[in-house]
Amino acid sequence: MTQSCFTLLAQTLQITQVDSVVVTPVVDDGTNTGTWVRAIRIFGEPNGVNGPPVFELHIKSTTQANLEIATPTLNF
Repeated sequence: MTQSCFTLLAQTLQITQVDSVVVTPVVDDGTNTGTWVRAIRIFGEPNGVNGPPVFELHIKSTTQANLEIATPTLNF
């Protein structure tokens, strides 16, 4: 079985063999600075969510609403 990998193509990141995508809730980052954070985690083969994410993106903002995610469909 092949493993997931990602390749930098200009400024596009491509991840193959994705098993699942997990978007965490928006939470206070705990620094008492009024900053909010959420993570987007990509899990891949061969371990899926039982292994570490192959990619994890943390996004932060001082405005909680800025971290809302809009999608064209509601299939999460």
